[in-house]
Amino acid sequence: MTTPKLRFKADDGSAFPAWEQMSLEDACELNPKSGPLADEFYYMDLSNVDSGQWLEPQLIQKSNAPSRAKRVALIDDVFFQSVRPYNKGHYHFTHPRDKQVVASTGFIQARMRNGCNSFLYQLFFEDGFNEEVNLRCTGSNYPAINTTDFGQITTFFPTLPEQLKIAGLLSAVDEVIALQQAAVAAWGRYKTGVAQKLFAQEVRFKADDGSTFPAWDRLDFNTVFSGISNNTLSRAKLTQEAGSAYNIHYGDIHTILGNVLDLNKDNVPFIASDVDCSRMQHLQDGDVVIADTAEDDTVGKAVEVYNVGSSTIYAGLHTIACRPKLQFAPKYLGYYINSDAFHDQLRPYMQGTKQPAISKANIALTKIDVPSLEEQRKIAECLGAIDEVIALAKAELEKWSELKKGLLQQLFV
Repeated sequence: MTTPKLRFKADDGSAFPAWEQMSLEDACELNPKSGPLADEFYYMDLSNVDSGQWLEPQLIQKSNAPSRAKRVALIDDVFFQSVRPYNKGHYHFTHPRDKQVVASTGFIQARMRNGCNSFLYQLFFEDGFNEEVNLRCTGSNYPAINTTDFGQITTFFPTLPEQLKIAGLLSAVDEVIALQQAAVAAWGRYKTGVAQKLFAQEVRFKADDGSTFPAWDRLDFNTVFSGISNNTLSRAKLTQEAGSAYNIHYGDIHTILGNVLDLNKDNVPFIASDVDCSRMQHLQDGDVVIADTAEDDTVGKAVEVYNVGSSTIYAGLHTIACRPKLQFAPKYLGYYINSDAFHDQLRPYMQGTKQPAISKANIALTKIDVPSLEEQRKIAECLGAIDEVIALAKAELEKWSELKKGLLQQLFV
């Protein structure tokens, strides 16, 4: 196929010419010669570009700059993530900053010779183009493509007027996606702020009759919870094919959105049919499962199990499963265990640097704040209402992201 499925027309209604096949090195100037580094500049690294957004630009001194800081950016330059390119951490530099911008050599810097750089940027996200890139990558832990191999990739380019129309449509969709991402992030920050005030008791609910709720109890972890044994099954013993029993691994806890594991909504793997589960202790509604390790500061992220019904689910590798001994309002513990109020207690007990962890013995040293059942219910309902708004915002974001994906498939060869 040498033409895309979806074509624009010229302004006079005529058809645009056929697309021309070219190599990237012929169509673009790759890693153009850079000018000298300023004494102070913004450094763009692979770690702070995500989905086309440059997050938290780093202002650094030339004297302290990493050796990879070499690609001096000009307005309209496009940067292709050449290390682990499947992450698609590409960036189009369109808004000037008050100081020089320098990118890492982990990016390939590209400028169209006689074309639209916005079109080139959108091309870098197209699946077919990325398949060509991945075929040319070398290395296992950090697969990468070098500039020479990148330049030899051939693809099809329309004339400049059609490039401009394609880029204009996709850029408009990108703007909506960015706004929706910002809305999701803003609601997340709002929820965090509300939770902080609630669990710090800076804000208290009133009873329905206007009276004040009782003071909160602060109980030992082991007074509130009894332990539930977890299994240590590897991923090889789990499957996505429907089976008789679910299993929640610590990685699943980190990928589940929110504070609740709802078996009616969330996707967690099954245990393979050849595994003997007869000695395992299954979970029930209200149980809390905590991830005891992570590659970042999310150690202690937890989910409260919900909607188990007649299903069977077990706690798996690197989890701490707990069953309340006391009566709690549904979902309260899920919110509390994930709050800063509780995690501030956990941090002093975390062990390890590369992949910090928390032990069962140390988590037992923490305290649980226990309001009255009615105040628990109000707290859970308040935070749950915010979660519903966040879920709607995320669903809208997913729709726009799927639209962008579909347009990329239709608008490129």
